[in-house]
Amino acid sequence: MGLGSGLVLLLTLLLSSNLLPDTIHLQVGDVSPEEIRAHRTVAYYSTEETQRLRSHAVQRVPNVYDEIPYATSDAIDNVNKIFRLIEGAKARDGDLSDAERAALRQRLPVSLSDLTIRTLLNTKPDGLYSLRAAAERLVGRVMSGPINDMPSDIPKVRLQVNAEVRSLPAFSSAERVALADIVGHAIRPNRMLNPQRTERLREQERLSVQPIPRPILRGEVILSRNEPVTREHVDKLLALGLQQPALNWSRMAFLSLILGVLVYLFSLYLREYHREIYQDFPRLVLLALLVTVSVLGLKLGASVLGLKFYSSTVGYLNMLWICTAAMLVAALVGPNVAVPMAALLAVGTGLGLDIDLRFVAAAFVSSLAGIYAASHLRDRSSLIRMGVTLCVTNAAIVLCLSGLAGDLWGNFLLGLGWAVGCGLGAALLFWLGVALLERPFGVTTHVGLLELCDTNHPILKRMLMEAPGTYHHSMVVAQLAEGAAEAIGADSLLVRTMAYYHDIGKIRRPQFFIENQRIENVHDRLNPSLSMLVIAAHVRDGVEIAREIKLPPPILDGIREHHGTGLVTYFYHQATQGTCSPSADLEQQFRYDGPKPQSKETAILMLADGVEASSRVLSKATPGQIEDLVGRILHDRLNDGQLDECD
Repeated sequence: MGLGSGLVLLLTLLLSSNLLPDTIHLQVGDVSPEEIRAHRTVAYYSTEETQRLRSHAVQRVPNVYDEIPYATSDAIDNVNKIFRLIEGAKARDGDLSDAERAALRQRLPVSLSDLTIRTLLNTKPDGLYSLRAAAERLVGRVMSGPINDMPSDIPKVRLQVNAEVRSLPAFSSAERVALADIVGHAIRPNRMLNPQRTERLREQERLSVQPIPRPILRGEVILSRNEPVTREHVDKLLALGLQQPALNWSRMAFLSLILGVLVYLFSLYLREYHREIYQDFPRLVLLALLVTVSVLGLKLGASVLGLKFYSSTVGYLNMLWICTAAMLVAALVGPNVAVPMAALLAVGTGLGLDIDLRFVAAAFVSSLAGIYAASHLRDRSSLIRMGVTLCVTNAAIVLCLSGLAGDLWGNFLLGLGWAVGCGLGAALLFWLGVALLERPFGVTTHVGLLELCDTNHPILKRMLMEAPGTYHHSMVVAQLAEGAAEAIGADSLLVRTMAYYHDIGKIRRPQFFIENQRIENVHDRLNPSLSMLVIAAHVRDGVEIAREIKLPPPILDGIREHHGTGLVTYFYHQATQGTCSPSADLEQQFRYDGPKPQSKETAILMLADGVEASSRVLSKATPGQIEDLVGRILHDRLNDGQLDECD
């Protein structure tokens, strides 16, 4: 649980963030140095469009005015004051002098023209009363409507008053002019602008306009090469996370959920079908490490090569790392585990990095070819075949996918180059990964076995020089065992490698083994019990030598188990023909320490070793005799229980 949770968390962080910033530093007015495409489908908010809509909304909000108290009554009072002053001036005898007329004008509450004042002074009292009543009526009616303290409102109202006064038939033209002048100057604004309320309402209206999301489709050209950058472009780059990359927490949460499901499904698969791996914590750590390194390699590789994560070339890099991880899992853990791991890893990286579906499929198919090649390493030429297989498979995938997508020839040739490069790169990374991970995790792969099969290995060269008969015997046993393993589906390369080293313990006393004797048999001078001790010691000596030169555990198993607990019949019969009588205790003294073979490979090695050793003493090695010998040895081992513990 801890390992799975940690893996999900680590993969989420790796897939959600850029280890080396993949940013585009462009501002409004700059010129784009390259074509930029959207690497995923997102929605963006246009700043310019939003500002335009908000400006229109603000313009639709009218000014807010507050009523001016007593404005109408003050205007009517001014009218009354005008007429009272005129009536007071008329009460004096004679015409007013210029000085008196000027004094009267200054006492008026509003500025009237000389013509209006002269007309009012010359009007009879009845006429003044009518003018006064008409003026009060007009001012009251006009002031009942809104008159804002705008520079344009008073002139508009005065024009309205002039038009209305001209239609009054009860007055002379001079009186109508005077009436219009009085009313026009008496009226005043009855509403005052409230800038605070106006601004508050406009701000509310502006904020009520929500930004309208617009889609950016995957693959859409955001900026063409040499195109000037506008505010719209910057908005799109920000939405894609290319201008100011930041962690998208909601996306991380959903990605973490998806990765958790994938890891859980894979763990269920291991628990159900590969319980020995599920219960082996170091191998689970190895699987988690390989998955993490593949994603880390993908992210770092793209950043180092300068590849943008919105470009299609990341899909080819994804093929390289997923194929490498799948091959390493096939070699270090098992091909049956590598196949579902490759599928789930391809899906996880595809979703996490928004990689095109065709590249996800290409990565999985390439991984299948790599798993097959990694599982069939038999000799050094297999590594060359692995690289060729990957290159051909990748090229075929690119050809098919390019044809389906209708790519141009230029894109196809570029993809073909990437395909070949990824094939060769995966083979090299596989070789390096095996070399680095075999020993720390105690795993023996076919790559390591191929190195041990090199006959120039120091211990094999020493065997050739000091125990040539044993060396020849080991080579023949290797041929026999390899053929048998291939026939029943066992690991033929492992069997061959075990056969090369199964008798290295004989190096310490080579003259005591018949295949190395040329003149005499030293056992003729020893009693059977002592001979048995010397013969049986070569197993313990072989294990000690193997540990000294740090041979892997499977080879030690071959050395330890290739005789099982078998009976050394030759010396046992010698002992029973002498002074000792047959007994269970005596028989036990002439048996190897074991253990019995625990696997198909060590069982095959036991049978091949027995067959080769016995066949060399046949007087006439005809096919029929050899067939009888093989059958007899097989049945002897079966009846002796030596194959009871192997699979």
